[in-house]
Amino acid sequence: MSIDLYCLNLEELDKDNEFGSDLNGLKEDIVIVIDLINQGSRIIAIDKNSIVIFLNRSKIQYGLDWVGKQKFDNPINPGQNYRFGVFLDSAIDLSKIENRHKGIYKISAELKDFDGKKYRSSKNFKLNLEVNEIGKN
Repeated sequence: MSIDLYCLNLEELDKDNEFGSDLNGLKEDIVIVIDLINQGSRIIAIDKNSIVIFLNRSKIQYGLDWVGKQKFDNPINPGQNYRFGVFLDSAIDLSKIENRHKGIYKISAELKDFDGKKYRSSKNFKLNLEVNEIGKN
């Protein structure tokens, strides 16, 4: 299982209305996109309640504003991927980042399957708040 992270505005994330998002007033809001890809040969059933976002090692699990998480399709078959997101403002507010319009922060995601196996994104993701972009170093 690989976990990729990047930022999009809500309108780009839900351009096919896959999540049935109400874009009224939200379409420009930035979303941290979590892209899960089952690269293995076995089916993986993810525990949706185990999904955690880390900003500078600040663990954020509860109170996040999610997009698409309710449509999470379990299990994830080999070769299948699934995409959902969390509003950037929600994550930053819960992480207590003080000067939210500046700086580069380490960002990662973690989750578990129902067997308790933990999956974590690459530790090299960086979130640049000045341009709302996530890149790898």
